[in-house]
Amino acid sequence: MNLYDNIIQYGASSGTSVLGTVIYAAGSTPQKPGCQALITPVGDFVGTLGGGLVESEAVEAMRAAGESGRPLVFERRLD
Repeated sequence: MNLYDNIIQYGASSGTSVLGTVIYAAGSTPQKPGCQALITPVGDFVGTLGGGLVESEAVEAMRAAGESGRPLVFERRLD
């Protein structure tokens, strides 16, 4: 099942899903703009934003956005 199948599946259920998208990346990065990850209402994580500490921090930010119901831009510089 791909990311969009999960969005459709969980869109019909109760609860909040959160979609994270890399919108900008410069230099050598594990993922490029456009990569996405989804946190489902049951807490499953589908996709990747690049892995490692930055992804871990992004997931926490995604969870906070889901709880607040407000969009956010999460920024991390690696330099």
